[in-house]
Amino acid sequence: ARTFIEVLVGSVLNSFGLEDRIRALVQADRTEFSMDTLVPLSLLINELITNSAKHAFHGRKEGFLSIQLKRAGRGFELLYQDDGPGLQQERFFQERSFGNQLVQSLAEQLNGQVGLERADHTRVVLRFVPDEQERTALRTAS
Repeated sequence: ARTFIEVLVGSVLNSFGLEDRIRALVQADRTEFSMDTLVPLSLLINELITNSAKHAFHGRKEGFLSIQLKRAGRGFELLYQDDGPGLQQERFFQERSFGNQLVQSLAEQLNGQVGLERADHTRVVLRFVPDEQERTALRTAS
């Protein structure tokens, strides 16, 4: 999953002309997902990077984003963070923008929930549990 995410990050940053200005760190447990999981997961990550490109990195000479995907109990946890000014948690959940609705919908497709943690910067947390068939395949592959 790590290589796929790195390619996705590079492609999205390149599409905004940010590949030379934004550093990205991708950390991921060694996992291969089915297309049923990989498609909504990659669309969700794409939307988060797009949001960072439009809002966190707009007009800046440099920036940083971090994506971490790790096993968590029966499922997985995706941590996404950029070094932009951040979002207010209330605004994130009340805003009815297309991007926000898309992220919420994709999280539901993954049998997951998305939330926002506040530190110095915005940190989006997605916790999801693949369906039973995929969990069995992931256990077998481990």
